Amino acid sequence: MNVQTVAEMMILARRALQARGIPVTLQFEEDQPVLADDAGRFVIPAGYLVNLVDGSAPSDWPDVFAALADNVSASLTQAHPEDLTADQLRAQIRTRLVATSEVESTDLVWRPFASDLAQILCVDFPTTVVRLNIGVKLPLDRATLFRLGQANTDAEPVDEVFVVDGDVWCLAGESHYVAARAANFASLAAEHIGPAPHGIAFSLPDRHSVLFSVLSPEESITWVMALTSVTETLCVEAAAERPGGVISPSVYYWAPDGRVERISGSRLLMDGEPATLISPGPLFAEFLPIN
Repeated sequence: MNVQTVAEMMILARRALQARGIPVTLQFEEDQPVLADDAGRFVIPAGYLVNLVDGSAPSDWPDVFAALADNVSASLTQAHPEDLTADQLRAQIRTRLVATSEVESTDLVWRPFASDLAQILCVDFPTTVVRLNIGVKLPLDRATLFRLGQANTDAEPVDEVFVVDGDVWCLAGESHYVAARAANFASLAAEHIGPAPHGIAFSLPDRHSVLFSVLSPEESITWVMALTSVTETLCVEAAAERPGGVISPSVYYWAPDGRVERISGSRLLMDGEPATLISPGPLFAEFLPIN
């Protein structure tokens, strides 16, 4: 889908939301366009709108976005985390991983996960997900919310594990929290991947998937390069197709002791062509020394 068509869709969606008294602004997160609620309650990535209209004629798009705006309006009037009891909050709290740039100038509750990723808290309602702001008064403290939220996220199902290309695999599911399970990669690996004594390289194309390669000393850089290439294709060349938008175009290394570092993702020009820099750090070198 070309840029002009995506722009037309975002205009239609914005008009539908504003007609229901929900002002939104076109912004860019990680170079991807989003419609951001002026009150900071939600963002709608362009990729979500693309998937929403998939298979429908352009003449039907106003109706599609009208239905979306109705759902958003209903969700905003019904979903209030502060109205939940402690038991309800324990059951509905979740975590998500997002780009740090998306949260660092906001009032959202968040903590660092990797160099360019943050972990946020959100409440899972039947028809929407509400991100927690600092000012919301809740019956549980922040540390408890992060602990319970990750435990609930870890229980979200992964529907399939499949080979993408060579030694690059994908964990995927309908749940909006599949990628967020990477914050507890030990649990994810134990349940779906198996032993990884030298660690795992992974990336988060969107909220429904985790790409990964189990590393070995003999082929570590080769597999990191393969994973970087697949990630670049999905998150840069086909970014608009990612449901919910791209989380990060970077690749990360999960060490067996639970630490995480970014090992690729910085974009640069080489011979006039855009390329992705692969730069394993000290953590990677500790478990997979490069001779």
